[in-house]
Amino acid sequence: MAFKDSWQQQRQARLQQVAQRRQAVSTLLQATHEQRQTNASQLRSDLSLFRETLAYDTSLRRDNLRQFCETLQDQTQEFLAIAQAERSLMSQQLSHDLSAFRSTLEKTVESLRQEIQADLQILQISTQAQLDESHQRRVQNRICLARDLQIFVDELRLSVVTFLADATLERQEKAAQNQRDRKAKLEELFNEFAEFRSQLKQYRSTLSQTVWGEEIQHSQSAEPRVSKSTTEPVAAEKPPAAKSAVNPVAAAESPAPKPAAKPVIVKPRGFRVAASTASNPSPTMPVTADPALSSEEKRIYDYIEDMQSVRLTEIESALGMTRIQAVEGLRSLIQQGKITQKDRVYLISK
Repeated sequence: MAFKDSWQQQRQARLQQVAQRRQAVSTLLQATHEQRQTNASQLRSDLSLFRETLAYDTSLRRDNLRQFCETLQDQTQEFLAIAQAERSLMSQQLSHDLSAFRSTLEKTVESLRQEIQADLQILQISTQAQLDESHQRRVQNRICLARDLQIFVDELRLSVVTFLADATLERQEKAAQNQRDRKAKLEELFNEFAEFRSQLKQYRSTLSQTVWGEEIQHSQSAEPRVSKSTTEPVAAEKPPAAKSAVNPVAAAESPAPKPAAKPVIVKPRGFRVAASTASNPSPTMPVTADPALSSEEKRIYDYIEDMQSVRLTEIESALGMTRIQAVEGLRSLIQQGKITQKDRVYLISK
């Protein structure tokens, strides 16, 4: 019961608070409505006063604007009249100035025309002078070009002659080298032939002694003739020597073929002698003594020996020789077998 009473009391208190709030809100709304009514009446009165003031101001402004427009029209009319008067004066002055300028311009154009004609005459004269000068310059250039062309042709001819001289020198060197090679091969063949002849004679004497029991005494006297035949390579002597060397062998082998096994030992001995003679040449071979060199050839030879390999132009520039002197000296040294040429480079012969 106590809880319900407290709840009833609280409910009554809440209801009283709600009633009080409603009364306060209604009071506030009534006061606000009255305030709004007061403000609205005050605003209406202010608006009516503003409207009256605005209408008065508008009428004043209209009057002022009308007066200003009238004044402006009067001033515009006056300005236009003044401007028209000024334009008429300016047009008269401008026409006068234009007529004066036209007369001045005509005079200036006439003077300019005369000056231009004078300048044209001067320009024609100067152009003609320049044309004459250019023609003379062309003639001089043609002469200079012809001279330069002649110099170039001479240099080209000299270079061609030099090249031909080098080619001729190279051909001569090759011919001399081939001739030396042929001579060396021919001497070697004659030496081998002399050695073979001496072995054949020895074999003949041995075979004769074995078969007949006799000794040929002229075997030693034939050796000087062999050396002479080696020193004098004559093509006509070769076939008879071969026949005289071969026929006795055939004649000696026909009656007694069995004892021919003994001289087989002689052949290897003969080959060994030929090998020794190839390594140590016979004193009977012709040895050509080196001819005396001239001063220019000696200088060229010493320079090539120092440099190992040189060209023709290097010899000319280093020794201060002309092309002809250098070519003659090189040709002489090549013919003597002291130097050789390979791809236009000169080397010491080994």
